Amino acid sequence: GALLAGVLAAGWASAERIRVVEANPARREELYRRYPGVEMATVAAEAEGTVVAVKPGDVSDVVGAVVAAGGGRILSIAAGVTLAVLEAAAGPGVAVVRAMPNTPALVGRGAAAIAAGSWAGPADLDWADRLLSSVGIVERVPEQFIDAVTGVSGSGPAYLFLLAEAMIDAGVLVGLS
Repeated sequence: GALLAGVLAAGWASAERIRVVEANPARREELYRRYPGVEMATVAAEAEGTVVAVKPGDVSDVVGAVVAAGGGRILSIAAGVTLAVLEAAAGPGVAVVRAMPNTPALVGRGAAAIAAGSWAGPADLDWADRLLSSVGIVERVPEQFIDAVTGVSGSGPAYLFLLAEAMIDAGVLVGLS
């Protein structure tokens, strides 16, 4: 949802050029109401590229269905799913980019790292970069750094907020308003 909102707000693509494939009927209806003009579907179709944003256990089946439908290059934002797994599911010759955006993407201030698969060329990385730049900054890294970036940019801010909350609680506990 955050990525869809950012893509539309940034003008990366018009609503009519975007198709969201969502198996859950309630979520599909919610997205339909929030993003008028965006096509909501239950199956993948031919496309320039596809963002795979599913639970890690569903990735292989979804990527296989996307490739079979002609879904183009693949940008995966599935946590912890390696390029090797994505490429095995996609098959030879399919451009795959692995990314990990973070929660501030919800407000257009995200940070994402992207890594290219074996068949992803400069145009595929540029496509992924432009798409994710609509919700924040993007850094291209070797895949070996994706999990580290996720830990720093994804989990790191949560620790700062936890520390701030603990300091506030301590102050209130000793009588500060």
